[in-house]
Amino acid sequence: MIELGNISIRNDDGILQCRNKIRMLAVAFGFSDIQATRLATASSEICRQLLPDNGRLSVETMVDNIEGNLGFALAFKGASSEFSTERYALVFDTVKSDSNNNGGPSFYAFRYLPNTSLVISDALVEAQRTIVSQLSEEELMAELQEAKEEAEVAAQAKSEFLANMSHEIRTPMNGVVGMIELLNLTKLDAEQHEMLQTISDSGQSLLTIINDILDFSKFEAGKLEIEEIETTLVTFLESTAQTLAPSALKNDVQIIVHAAAGTPDQLMLDPVRTGQILINLASNAIKFSDGGEVLVKAERIDPTHEDKTSLRLSVVDQGIGISAEAQKNLFQDFSQADSSTTRKYGGTGLGLAISKRLTEMMGGTIGVKSCPGEGSTFYCEIPFSVVSEKTQSQSRDHLEGLRVLILSRSENYRATCVSYLTAAAAWPTTADSAAEALQHCIDAQSAGQPFDIMLIPNLTGHSDCVTTLTSAVPSQLAVLPKLIIGADPRQPTPDLKLGQVATTLDINPLRQENFFRTLAAVTGRATTEVESRPSDIELPTKIAPSPDEAHAQGKLILLAEDNPTNQNVIRRQLNRLGYACEIADDGKAAFELWQEKSHALLLTDCHMPRWDGFELTAAIRAHEDQTTNHLPIIAITANALHGEAERCIEKGMDDFMTKPVEMAVLLSKLEQWMGDGGIAHAANESPEVAHGEAYDVKSAPTEANSAINPKVLMDMFGDDEETCTEILQDFLNPSWTIIEEIHDGHAARSSESVQQASHKLKSAAFSIGAEALGDQCQRIEAAAKADDWQTIDLVVPAIRGSMEKIAAYIKQL
Repeated sequence: MIELGNISIRNDDGILQCRNKIRMLAVAFGFSDIQATRLATASSEICRQLLPDNGRLSVETMVDNIEGNLGFALAFKGASSEFSTERYALVFDTVKSDSNNNGGPSFYAFRYLPNTSLVISDALVEAQRTIVSQLSEEELMAELQEAKEEAEVAAQAKSEFLANMSHEIRTPMNGVVGMIELLNLTKLDAEQHEMLQTISDSGQSLLTIINDILDFSKFEAGKLEIEEIETTLVTFLESTAQTLAPSALKNDVQIIVHAAAGTPDQLMLDPVRTGQILINLASNAIKFSDGGEVLVKAERIDPTHEDKTSLRLSVVDQGIGISAEAQKNLFQDFSQADSSTTRKYGGTGLGLAISKRLTEMMGGTIGVKSCPGEGSTFYCEIPFSVVSEKTQSQSRDHLEGLRVLILSRSENYRATCVSYLTAAAAWPTTADSAAEALQHCIDAQSAGQPFDIMLIPNLTGHSDCVTTLTSAVPSQLAVLPKLIIGADPRQPTPDLKLGQVATTLDINPLRQENFFRTLAAVTGRATTEVESRPSDIELPTKIAPSPDEAHAQGKLILLAEDNPTNQNVIRRQLNRLGYACEIADDGKAAFELWQEKSHALLLTDCHMPRWDGFELTAAIRAHEDQTTNHLPIIAITANALHGEAERCIEKGMDDFMTKPVEMAVLLSKLEQWMGDGGIAHAANESPEVAHGEAYDVKSAPTEANSAINPKVLMDMFGDDEETCTEILQDFLNPSWTIIEEIHDGHAARSSESVQQASHKLKSAAFSIGAEALGDQCQRIEAAAKADDWQTIDLVVPAIRGSMEKIAAYIKQL
């Protein structure tokens, strides 16, 4: 058998093209015009009968051999119902029907060649294969149309996947960011504010990454937008470095941030995209370093322009280095220095390629300088607009004329400290050993200009501090400068054991403002107190009414949300802003509440069981068509895809907010659509506790098999016992309901129902510290996704017992 090629058919045009090709093949093999036409016509009739609806038919053409005689053969493989082969026996010498791999009919037709002496040469076969494979203009158009339809289907599937992923990721993030904002409104000291700010920045960075994933299709199309936002350069660099501090600590790496002299304070840049570049470069530097330092440096490379500048952003490490050969492919997709890199260090090799694309989109360039064993310097040079510089901090002003001795073996630490002190009009001197530092102290005292401070900034310098202090006594040094030593709050500071008081300076990274403030405080030139970060929103002076009071005032909010954690967060946000709400777990329940009483506003999630937010809106608007009433409806959804806001408006909603909902955005929307929501209680009047007596979390039962880990709530709410009590008590009833949903889905063998219910309960359980129950739900959810009924059957019966332990625990409080 000699195969000539396969003809693919999807519609009537494809059948016509197939008919023409079969006729041409038949003529080429010696059939007369009439015979070739009959073969082609019979073949087209077979195609019409075998072509499945919205499917595809293939026709294989070949030269075959039956009983020593050559013939022209066709094999039709379709997917429609069986059909009679008898009528085609008049056209073909052999016909037979069978089933193909898809269960549909496969029809074979054979016709002896009229010229038995015809030589089937390679040239003849190749010519006929060309006939079969060559696409006509009509076929080309059909192929293009088919490709277009397939691309549209793929794009739709991608859009649905991104929407689902957005919802799943952003839903728990709503709880994280929402609680951060609420916590930031409580009384915190300076260190707690700083830690909370880092958490908030990291949470926002994660949300940004999620949005980047959702915008990936725009990136592929070259339509990703670059923003320009007024940004403080040093703060931006330090915030980026602080995000990487935990991984640096794990690798025993110290991060140093250095904004060189002459760099502008304020720039117009895209902090998200620029930060993404720096994080990619710095995380690689940390990953490939085993101890040592990573320097994140910014320096101006064209100081002659006032309103425009190009900055070189560099990341310098002391790691393994990269060979010249490996450097050639570094910025290509999925490329790493060598084949062992992925096994040892992990990663996809995509970060540098993304950084290159982003840098070029900003009009810049990116590169690397490295030698094996000598570390690497990755850099990008990007043009930015300069903003008129703002007033310097008071702490910097307090350092004028201060004499500071910097003791560090690190050239990077010395250069950074000297640069900052010089900018503050202080007088820095450096030493790279304890002996040299001591000699500087003796010389300065002899000259009548002793140092005010001896600064030992890096962690590895503590031994030098001990040596200097020990040597100071026999050297008869009368006055030792006040000591400031670097310390990482994430790890213990070495005990100097010399009875000397040394002020610690938080490093890894060393932050410029904290650096100035500490030096000014140690010398008595400024206070150590740090003003609490002002809130971005002005809280209402009135407290939230009860739902009944709000209803009487015509200001009751209806919240439709199925996730218990999000219910809790949004309710608390509303209360904090002076508003009251009642909550429905799905769209259908919300509609029923709306029918029972009037509401000033509806906040609704878009994706809920029974009725979603769009169905709820449609039902309300349908009823309103018969009246003059109009309920303001605001969507609150985790779907951050572009076009979602427009979709909400088209479906009859009035406004749109994306989870996590920021307090400032929520307050703005509430005031826009319903005005002030508070009632006139006295400012010092405490609202009644609505959910039972408060309890002390720290005194809660703590047996080894405790159903609740009390530390979870303590970490979230501190000593707010009232809130802890309310959250635990509010957890019970809805959780019992969800457990029944899991058991019902289990009994019905519905993996989808089991998965959805276990997902809801898992989130709620982990949020209150019910870790055992959360782990069980996580196993059930994963098993349901994989349709693993063996695991589901094993774990589902155990969750009721876990829930009973939780109920007993809460009852004892």
